[in-house]
Amino acid sequence: MRPHFQQSQDSAAGLWCAVAAYGCWGVMPLYWKQIEAVSALEIMLQRLWWSFALLFLVMLLSGRLPQACRLLKDKRLTLTLLSSGVLISGNWLLFIWAVNDGQIIATSLGYFLAPILNMLCGVVLFKDSLSRPQWLAVILAGIGVGAQVAIAGQLPLVALLLSTSFTLYGVIRKAAPVGALDGMFIETMLLAPVCLVWLVLLGYNQQLSFGAPHGWLVNALLIGTGLITVVPLLCFTYGARHLRLTTLGLVQYMAPTLSLLIGVFVYKEKISLAYIVSFAFIWGGLVIYTWASLRAYGRMRKMMDA
Repeated sequence: MRPHFQQSQDSAAGLWCAVAAYGCWGVMPLYWKQIEAVSALEIMLQRLWWSFALLFLVMLLSGRLPQACRLLKDKRLTLTLLSSGVLISGNWLLFIWAVNDGQIIATSLGYFLAPILNMLCGVVLFKDSLSRPQWLAVILAGIGVGAQVAIAGQLPLVALLLSTSFTLYGVIRKAAPVGALDGMFIETMLLAPVCLVWLVLLGYNQQLSFGAPHGWLVNALLIGTGLITVVPLLCFTYGARHLRLTTLGLVQYMAPTLSLLIGVFVYKEKISLAYIVSFAFIWGGLVIYTWASLRAYGRMRKMMDA
């Protein structure tokens, strides 16, 4: 009875941690809007630098620093994590720029597309097979993207680039045999020297916002970018370890949903007909994808219990 009770407690804590992680990611546009006077490039560089500093402290205090540093002896792993670090940095840069350019709805569309792009990558790169409902989900998402072209006369580039970069980041990280925390520490550590040099050059050319120009609040928020990056990651890592993948898959829709609501109701972004049609098809695909995942999980549980 005790192990079952402990497992239930862990699952509940895992769910709250996952909700906290995706909740933080969902409301992040509110944070970036507070420092929109700073260039997206500098915000991204500050985020990388302060994330590295905080992760270094976490690794040091937890006693995991020597273990993480030993991983650098593996040149292939180091190159893989350097590649994933560059990809996630580009994803951050585009997201921050899009939010502060008034395109929060577009970022939301991108992260709704990501799970379906993950399925496609599984087929193309890992030879996964998709069920008919999953293929239908992919087709509906494709129609949703096509609707942007047909109605608005242009591709939803921000959404596609965000979802593609995030999906490829996941693919590369899947190939790296390292935990989420260790992996992100190494990613930021590898990029930290370039990041620091870039920030120094911005300061030398009097283009650096950190310091006196915008006052103590903006400086504090720039330093806080490390905190809002690392804390959700820690919550997500705990949640992923104690939750079923199906539950985690459902919770992930919380982030783009919150972003969409913030874009529409807080910053009054106009949601065009093209976006309405796109969201309708993509949401339809996600409902089918989620239903198929839940059904597959139920069959697997029955086979295990038999």
